[in-house]
Amino acid sequence: MQTIERLGNIQNPNFDELGRKIYWLDFLKKKGYDVSEGYAIPKSFFNRFISENNIDINSYKNKPVFKYDEIRQTIYKNDFPEEMKNILYGVFSTLKSPLIVRSSSSYEDMEDYSCAGMFTSVNGVNNFDEFLNAIKICWISSFDESIDYYIKNTRDFAISLLIQEELNYEFGGVAFSVNPISGNANEILIESSKSGPKAVVTGSGEINNILISKYEEEEQEPVFLQIKETLLALESYFGTFVDMEWLFDGKTLSVLQARPVTTIKENQQSYIDVDDDVAMTYQLKNLSRLHSRWIEKKKKVRKCCKQNNIKVGGFYYWFRDNDPEANSIDEILNLMPNANSFEVHDGKDVLLVQKEDVKETVKQYAASALRIAESVPTEYCGFASVIDDKYYIEAAKGGFTAFYSGEFEVTKYVVDSDGKKEFSDEKYFDEEYFYDGKWWAKRSIEPTLVRLSDNIIKDVIRITLIINKSFNNARVEWILNEKGVYLFDITVENDRLLSQYGEGKIISAGKCCGNSKVLKEITVFDDYINKVSIRMGYQLLQIEADDRIKKIKDSLSIEEGDIVVCEYPNEKLAVILDKAKGFIFERGSLLCHFAIILRERHIPAVVYPKALERIKDGQMVSISDGEVKIEK
Repeated sequence: MQTIERLGNIQNPNFDELGRKIYWLDFLKKKGYDVSEGYAIPKSFFNRFISENNIDINSYKNKPVFKYDEIRQTIYKNDFPEEMKNILYGVFSTLKSPLIVRSSSSYEDMEDYSCAGMFTSVNGVNNFDEFLNAIKICWISSFDESIDYYIKNTRDFAISLLIQEELNYEFGGVAFSVNPISGNANEILIESSKSGPKAVVTGSGEINNILISKYEEEEQEPVFLQIKETLLALESYFGTFVDMEWLFDGKTLSVLQARPVTTIKENQQSYIDVDDDVAMTYQLKNLSRLHSRWIEKKKKVRKCCKQNNIKVGGFYYWFRDNDPEANSIDEILNLMPNANSFEVHDGKDVLLVQKEDVKETVKQYAASALRIAESVPTEYCGFASVIDDKYYIEAAKGGFTAFYSGEFEVTKYVVDSDGKKEFSDEKYFDEEYFYDGKWWAKRSIEPTLVRLSDNIIKDVIRITLIINKSFNNARVEWILNEKGVYLFDITVENDRLLSQYGEGKIISAGKCCGNSKVLKEITVFDDYINKVSIRMGYQLLQIEADDRIKKIKDSLSIEEGDIVVCEYPNEKLAVILDKAKGFIFERGSLLCHFAIILRERHIPAVVYPKALERIKDGQMVSISDGEVKIEK
C-alpha cells in the first residue's frame, strides 16, 4: 500500500503496513459499525518523508548517549516536501475539525504484547499547521528506549497513522468480553466514565464498573446491551476474548479501538496470596500495573523463604468486584499480624495506611484490583553474595536508594561461613533514605556508624546460603529492623564473584587501557536523565535553547574506547556502555545494580579514591587487577 486511503475503503489491508488498530477499525467500518470518519497514513508515507529529506534513519546508532535525541530532532525540524504537503492538505480539508492523530504501529495491540500508551496520539488538532506538527510528533514517538526494552528485538521504526474526526460524547470507556479480574468467561465487564476512555485507561477520573452476564438476558440500559452485542460479534471475528474502547453520544455507540485479550482461566476469589498456586491462574497482564511480575518472579523465592523460616514482607492482591463490601480485608490483615501499617497500591499511587484504616481506605479506591502489602520498617538495608566460599556483605542506613543511586559509601564485610570477619570497612552515615508514604526520600540524620553485630551477620549468612542453594549465584537483598533480618529480593548474576572482588578495589574484573573521560558532575547527569530526556517533539526547541543542556551533552560525548572516571557507579550510566571501555570510580558498591551490569558486560571497573583529583580529562590510563596506572 503506497497511498493514503479512507477508513472503510482500504484496498488489500494488512497488519504490517497498517498496524492492527487501523486494520480492525477498517474491518469494523466495512461491517457497518460506527467508526469515526478518517484516513490511514501508511508506513510507506513515513519512509517517503525520510527519503526525500535525506535523513539517515540509522544515525542514532553512532550516538553514545540518549541515542534517539538527535534523530527525533532531525525528523521534527524537517519540512514536508510540497507534494506530500498537498496530499495531506487533501486529507485535512475533507474532515471536520477538531481531529485526532493516532499511532497505529504494527507492534501495538498484538496478542503477545499491547505496547499500550508507548506510542503518541495528539488530539484537538484544529488547523493545518497543527496537523503537520501532530504527524511528526506521532512519528518520532517510535524512537523511544522504553519501546526497545519492551519489544526486546530489532524493530521497524516506521509507523502508520490514523487520522480521525474527534467525536462528541456523553460518556465512554472500555469493555471486556471476559471478566479480566476474576477470569470468568461468562461475564462482560464494562468500565465507563464521563471523561471518556482515557480516564479509564489511565485510572484518572470517576469510573463505574458494570458486570453483565454474557449469555443470560437481563435488564440493562440499551447502550450496555449494544456493547454486549458488539463484544460478542468481535469475539467471533478475533477468535478470542477482546476488549474495546468505545464512546456514546446519547444516540450512537462508536468503536474507537478493539484488540485481543489472552485467554484467562476462571477464578473468582476475593484475594490471592502471591505464594498460592492459584495466583498463576490469573492473566498477569491485567495486574501489570500492580507489579504482577512479583507473582511470577517471587513466588518460588517466597516459598523457599517460608520453608526455611526466612522472614519476608507479606502482600496480597485484593479484587473489588469479587468483594465489593471489603469483607475479606480483615482476613488479609490477620495474615500479616506483625504489621502496624500497610501500603495500598492501585497501580498508580502508593498510600501508607495504618492497620485500622485499611478497610475504609480500600473502599475509596476506584481500581478493580489493589495490592495490600505489609510495610516493613527499615533501619538498615544491604546486599550479600558468595565469593569463593566466603560471604561479601554490604550495609547502609535506611532504604535501598542508598545503593541504587551509588552516592553513599557503604559498610562492607568479608566473612567466612562461621561469621569470622576477614575484612571490614564500617562507615558513618549522616544521611539516609526513608519511605515518606509515597516514595523514598533523603533526610539528614545524626552521624551513625553502620555496624552489624555478629548475630546479624550470621543471620545474613544463613539466608544467603539457603538462597544460593536454590538459586545459584544469587545476590540477596535484605533489610534489618528490630524484629530481625528480612529478605527483600534476589538478583541472579551471570558471572560468579571471585575472591579478588572482596579486596574492595575491583567492581568488575578485567584489564583495559584508554583515554580518560572525566564526568565531574554526576548529579547533573542524573538531572538530565530525569528531567530533560525528550520524548515529545514540541519540547525540542526548549531544550535546544538551554545552554546548560548543551554543556551536559558535550560532557557526555565520549569516544569509542574511553575509560570513564566519575564519583560512583550510578545505574543510569548504562546509557554510555556501548562506548565506554572501562570505569574508574572514587567509591562504589560491589553489589549495586550497575556493578552487576558491568560484570555481565565484562567491562573492567575499579574503585580508585580521589580519582577526580588524580586523573585529568584525556590522560592515558590503564586498569589491571584492581590497580590504576596514569600516564604522566
